[in-house]
Amino acid sequence: MSKMSDGIAVIHQSGLKLPKRIQKTVLTMERWRVRNWKHHPYDPGWEEGRYCICHPEFRKANTRHQGEIVVDCVNAGNTQERGYLVRSYFEIKTIEPCRFSRTGGKDLLFVDYYFCDLDPPLYLRIKTGPLGTHLSETQNAELVNHPSYKKYQVSRQGPSSIAQADWARMLSARESSMELLEKRRLSLST
Repeated sequence: MSKMSDGIAVIHQSGLKLPKRIQKTVLTMERWRVRNWKHHPYDPGWEEGRYCICHPEFRKANTRHQGEIVVDCVNAGNTQERGYLVRSYFEIKTIEPCRFSRTGGKDLLFVDYYFCDLDPPLYLRIKTGPLGTHLSETQNAELVNHPSYKKYQVSRQGPSSIAQADWARMLSARESSMELLEKRRLSLST
């Protein structure tokens, strides 16, 4: 990953936003590490290397470009004091048309990503909206040099800090949701 690439932060839901009855079944020690597979099972698509559903205006902005770092932040509580926790980040390798969009959406593709497997995680004190927030040079340097983030290749094997059972549930929920989207897309095209 280029040390000079510019980063842009967007907020995603985590396991902290899962319904309470499901939260009780999460095996991963820190629930912020997992996706909210019940209500937001898609992005970031660590297992496929495709950021394709969440934040459509962000994804299709003319300013998205190859080499840009997308920073996956979550609200782990106490954002007023600490800011948003950086769960993962990836560098955009290519941009493709979104197969589910009828309005010119884009998919952001990546081949590897960095995931917060160690403590302490990085917190960014930023305000962000649906189009994301660009990191300052200092924030970007702090992110790419932070020792808590481990590099992973895109694959169906999850980060070591996510329990295998939770990872399997995230994969299953994403696949089921993607199948429903594909069926809907096909029924609209006929």
